[in-house]
Amino acid sequence: MSIRRVSILATFCTLVQILGSGAVSAGAGDGVYRVTMSQPATMGVVTNCSVDGVVLAHGQTNGADLHADGMDLDANGEPGPSLFLNILSDVAWTRQYDAGRGLSGVFSGCFGETTGANGLSGNLFIYFEKRKGQSTIRFIWHFDYYVTDNNTIREHFTLDSERMPFPAWTESDISARVAGIFDLKYFLKVGNTKIANYESLTGGQGRYFEFDLNIEKIPTPGCMPTEIPEQSCSDGVDNDCDALIDNDDPDCGGFCPLGQPGDSCAVNSDCCSSKCKGKPGSKTCN
Repeated sequence: MSIRRVSILATFCTLVQILGSGAVSAGAGDGVYRVTMSQPATMGVVTNCSVDGVVLAHGQTNGADLHADGMDLDANGEPGPSLFLNILSDVAWTRQYDAGRGLSGVFSGCFGETTGANGLSGNLFIYFEKRKGQSTIRFIWHFDYYVTDNNTIREHFTLDSERMPFPAWTESDISARVAGIFDLKYFLKVGNTKIANYESLTGGQGRYFEFDLNIEKIPTPGCMPTEIPEQSCSDGVDNDCDALIDNDDPDCGGFCPLGQPGDSCAVNSDCCSSKCKGKPGSKTCN
């Protein structure tokens, strides 16, 4: 695995594409975001040491989350090379396999994922949640995979944070300071035996990380905006190219005056979902 070293004070600027599960191109409810991490304190996550960005899949927690499949986006927005993360810390690591990097070191530089023979790659999760009225953010990043055929050996590291106060994310632009405890963990499974099951490399103490996080929505590739902001909220079209259609777009206020599921309809345009199904004379909105 080739390792690229960059300044630990470099800015993390990635093009982030939100994809449906198993998808390769954006669709309804998807989005493309630029994520920037900068201004680190003594310790933090600064840059991914990669080319253009990260392929992400969209999911839901109590709010929303970003899920990366451990790959960059190339200039055309397609999956590209492996993702590399720059971790600024004093945490020492050791491992049993993947001697190409070495078997020990300190997490202060570029670390990423190694795709094993079965195609398994690293994953990055950024969770936005709301608990007891407080909006929070949490990071779980699995990286530096070493995987052999049939998962006989599976080895990787994980960066796992606590839940930290952070403004609520509504899948639109947001910028705020991330500050809290992050721990680095080690996983090793050989055959059916877990030799190290996400063991803390800090004795469970973690490290205080602090950096700026900025998430900026950018136009969907290949989309030509016709309305900014979106005003046509029942035509089934992403008019402002923010990858959110009709009632899914905050520009539409989260309200649709057309038919709701179960309401009678005659044509698709009678329904908020643009789906009018059933036999003639007894159709309803789905």
